[in-house]
Amino acid sequence: MINRNDLYTFTESFHFPTTGQPIGTLALEYTVRAYMDVRNLKTARAYLITCKQRITIPNETPFVIGPASIKSFLKYPAAVTTRTAPATKSTDALVLLDYSPKTLNTAITSSTSASDSQGTSSSNQYTSGSSTAVTNSYDVSVNVGSAGSGVSASRGHSETNTSEQSQSLGHSSEAGSDATSSSSMTIKDWASYASLDPTNTIPSWTWGQEYPWDVLALHNTGTSQHDENDDPVILLPPYVQDRLHDGSQALPPSKTSLFGINFVSKSKWLYTPADNSDDSLTFEHTVNYITASHSVESASSNVEGDPPKPKVYDVRGQLSLLLTFPFTSPTPLDLPTLSLDPISSEGASNGAIVGFVKSQFVVQPSPGSDFRIKSASNNLYVTGSGFDPSLGSDSPMSATLNAAVAARMVIKFKIDSEDEDYTLLMKHWKIGQSGTILGITINDNDPIVRHVDATESGSGADNVTSIILRDRDYTSAEFYDYLVMGLNTISIDFAPAADPMANGSPARYAIRALAIS
Repeated sequence: MINRNDLYTFTESFHFPTTGQPIGTLALEYTVRAYMDVRNLKTARAYLITCKQRITIPNETPFVIGPASIKSFLKYPAAVTTRTAPATKSTDALVLLDYSPKTLNTAITSSTSASDSQGTSSSNQYTSGSSTAVTNSYDVSVNVGSAGSGVSASRGHSETNTSEQSQSLGHSSEAGSDATSSSSMTIKDWASYASLDPTNTIPSWTWGQEYPWDVLALHNTGTSQHDENDDPVILLPPYVQDRLHDGSQALPPSKTSLFGINFVSKSKWLYTPADNSDDSLTFEHTVNYITASHSVESASSNVEGDPPKPKVYDVRGQLSLLLTFPFTSPTPLDLPTLSLDPISSEGASNGAIVGFVKSQFVVQPSPGSDFRIKSASNNLYVTGSGFDPSLGSDSPMSATLNAAVAARMVIKFKIDSEDEDYTLLMKHWKIGQSGTILGITINDNDPIVRHVDATESGSGADNVTSIILRDRDYTSAEFYDYLVMGLNTISIDFAPAADPMANGSPARYAIRALAIS
């Protein structure tokens, strides 16, 4: 069993900073779904991208339960800002659809969830039959009498024979899938404020302690007073100082600051790539972190017998940050692959078929660049290089091969079942005298070699090559299982066959379609 939503998800987690002693963890989760944008009477290939990030920073001074004389609380989390932005693409292609949390005040609970479900059902019923009924009846009546008197008698009989015959045949099938993901968070004595950039595309969140010391509002250093460690002293009003000490001991900050922070934010974009784009996207995540400290110390100006007055410090000083850490994902998101839907069933009706005609390409083949094409059902993705430009709207894709020029094709698809059997089907042929050798590698298994030596509709062939990907019949000599749950990759290398009849002419190869059936 797998979580269906994982088929569309890319995750990464890292400690920051990446050098020295780590102080926290940033966990990222990207979910990508293919989307056809038909608004404004247009049709545009697009993607729905959801990014969920969780930042976890413990208190540098672990909390110890039990009796203690506490004079200070040092370097506890006080504020943090996070920002999520595309690092490699123009924001013109991005539309921010939603983000959360919007703004959270103290002691407010935030919960975000997303769900995706789909289902299909069909039912067919056929009934045929016949009914025959035959009824026989008769009546006998006798009248005897004379004028003025008479006797009458009658008798009747009816008989019905009925014959019925019926036949009923019915079929019902139903398939459905559901994927749900959610994230929730509760903050106490802290607040979160969300903001957007001028393009209304890049969200940022500022999280900060509000009680007992509102660090987002009270961070004035006055005349830049500094303590013995040359850290600036924050000037706090008396009512806040009273919350931080009772005259003899320091009182703790908020429970969130005392134990550490664990915050979740979520963003959702609609991304419309440009034509001939590689459909990849990289995000940059920036974390800014501030710590605070407060302690009870007797000032030299104190009059003997007066209660000590506290000093409250931002240990790392002023509005500068303990840490400014921009993190760019090292792996760009492969949007076409992440957004692939799984092949739901075996057989020709599963929609996993690609026809190599000009109108179906996302990026058409051309010298020195890769082509890309997807099935209409978004469950088969094919890329490749070394193929010739399309000759016409209905022409097959072709390649001219020789010792110095080779072609390559990569097929990607996902499966979510271990019970279905699958076969790779390719409709292809040679052009001219020379054949083509196909080296087929399925999920890094040993290559399978096939020789294409028939012309189109020639040599008594149907031009279809089949490769068994999975046959779960253990009693069969064709038992194979090259597939894995999730993403599967098939690489095909095309090379000219050594054919003495070719007289040195280059091999030409053509492919009309391929399918996973």
